[in-house]
Amino acid sequence: MTDGLVAVLAQYTCERDEEITALASFVPIQESQKRHFFCLGTFIYNPEETEPSSGRLLIFTPFTDTTQRSSMELAMMASCQVSGCVFALKIIEDKIVAAVNSAVSVVSSPYIFLATPH
Repeated sequence: MTDGLVAVLAQYTCERDEEITALASFVPIQESQKRHFFCLGTFIYNPEETEPSSGRLLIFTPFTDTTQRSSMELAMMASCQVSGCVFALKIIEDKIVAAVNSAVSVVSSPYIFLATPH
């Protein structure tokens, strides 16, 4: 890869000791328009634990902000705590299916279909 061919358009920085472990994207149709979203799964690193006990699901949407230096920003639409490391994510209709530690969780999220960020 040559320098200059890849540019960071927007960026999210995790909380301290938090690492991103899974990503899923989805494009629902809202008001006759497609809107791009993605869900991140994380875990919180604790060196005293043998298995992670906490993490988060985060839902973002990119948007263009002409008032900022960058032409693209990320808006966090929703977040929720989970009890472990999110190893995998899948979006099925309006549900988020997450592999958290040794369990599978199904999360219903009306935020998938929101029209504006909070």
